[in-house]
Amino acid sequence: MERILQRGGGKIRLSTQKSQKQQKQIAATRGLIMTPTRELAAQCLGMMSAMAKFTDLRAALIVGGAKNINAQAAELRTRPDVIVATPGRLIDHLTNSSGVDLDDLEFLVLDEADRLCKCSGIDVVIVIVIGGIDVHVACYIFAN
Repeated sequence: MERILQRGGGKIRLSTQKSQKQQKQIAATRGLIMTPTRELAAQCLGMMSAMAKFTDLRAALIVGGAKNINAQAAELRTRPDVIVATPGRLIDHLTNSSGVDLDDLEFLVLDEADRLCKCSGIDVVIVIVIGGIDVHVACYIFAN
């Protein structure tokens, strides 16, 4: 399966080896898109939702200042297919919310990686370490 998300002047191509039917047999979070700001995360989620509206792909927006933290934790426990998040709030959930992990992750997207590293570079590293992200996870890095 292959998906292409357009962002600004660039494109994000997401591809997985398994069919959508195989993936849906077990609820698991297979993708993580990290952005430096909640506004950019919301924009990514909006584009992804528009492109995937005729599929059963589920995505969750996990950012600070948005929803109640308990509502976000409950949403993460349902294992959405893709998480669009800012590093700080994701770290909070990985360390403090029971039943939240990234064990089944297949791809990691670092959008605007130059800003991510400048503003919250250590947070990105913490997400990767705390989340136990496997070395076999496909990593896509985009910068301006």
